[in-house]
Amino acid sequence: MSLSFSREDPTSFVLGVEAGLLLKCALNGAEQRSPDSVSTAGNDVTWGAEAAALMARVPYADYQRSKLRIEKAVILAREYEVSLPLLFGAGVPATSLFPSPVAFTYEPHAGPVYGVAHSPFHRNLFLSVSTDSAVRLHLTLQATPLLTVTPTSGTVFCAAWSSARPSVFAVGAADGQIFIYDIHELSKGGAGAQAGGGAQLQPSEALQASTKPIFSLQFNPRTAESLASGDGEGFVKLWKLGARLSVAKERESDWLEVFFMFFLCFFVCFCCYSCDKCSCCCHCHRCDSC
Repeated sequence: MSLSFSREDPTSFVLGVEAGLLLKCALNGAEQRSPDSVSTAGNDVTWGAEAAALMARVPYADYQRSKLRIEKAVILAREYEVSLPLLFGAGVPATSLFPSPVAFTYEPHAGPVYGVAHSPFHRNLFLSVSTDSAVRLHLTLQATPLLTVTPTSGTVFCAAWSSARPSVFAVGAADGQIFIYDIHELSKGGAGAQAGGGAQLQPSEALQASTKPIFSLQFNPRTAESLASGDGEGFVKLWKLGARLSVAKERESDWLEVFFMFFLCFFVCFCCYSCDKCSCCCHCHRCDSC
């Protein structure tokens, strides 16, 4: 299992699980209230501390209805305090007491997901790696991956974004290799780029870092050319990258934003064009903005 929090929203994260699922989740911190507010808000009965703490996490949409139902059940039971057994016995749906944090589901991998990493430069961009050998580039707004590469036939255990180059990321594999990719290479038109997960992006650099699996990677946030790797032998190694992979290109962040907005626009227009029931005006043959 692996997870990565959004760089802009501390309550949003992407979770990868053993079954290969990729789930966008949201903490319910914005909907939480203090247990004291549950205990003192015009109650006909008192609330025990544990019951109030649980009730404080119920979403606003279900809160008032669930609270009244529980208090009514306690009064009918001739009790004076809401305890956990009475709360659970009131018949409030479990989905109200324990709301699912899953907000969105992405196309799953064919094996356990070992690594998820959000881009430090692009708010909606993240990577996922798995035992199915696939490295996927996702937009949080879209279920299918934008790009998929398969650097090796074995498991890919980890992924990390460059701290200096918005288009550069590295992945570590079970065969001890580190593969470094530069998405900006797709702008040259020689990489066979296609929308909807079909781009064939080749690694800009492949390092035989160990005879054991590479389990972790981290770019140095202060020294752009430094990359650290951790392997199955217990060694941590530092790698010095050349200027090609460590010096940002002019307006590279802007290019990345435009590049993925193009893919997103292509995907939406393709879906609209393929759907006879859709009355959307985004059909490519009559959309001037695409």
